[in-house]
Amino acid sequence: MYRLKISLEVYEKLKMCLSEIRPGFNVILTFCDYTLSDLGFVSSPPCVVDVLIDTKEMNTLLDELMEYETDSVDMPESSLQYKRYERYGWMYDLLLCAKDTYI
Repeated sequence: MYRLKISLEVYEKLKMCLSEIRPGFNVILTFCDYTLSDLGFVSSPPCVVDVLIDTKEMNTLLDELMEYETDSVDMPESSLQYKRYERYGWMYDLLLCAKDTYI
């Protein structure tokens, strides 16, 4: 299991995008501080999110996301490779920073 501290907005986008490329992966909203948003301190509440995958699945996913980036190099913006990178490439940096909670 991997833990992330992200905004509610990013959680929703992550959950949607992961369900498109890895339907079996579970993304669980563990905690969300709606009070900060209600008080106007933040526009999107901060959350703690768990991605329920093991280390092997995470490494495979990271490899695939990196492949999206390398496949898109020198491709026109209208190409499938570029569109795939544009849609999912942002997840690489986010997931790379996730904390492995199996340790």
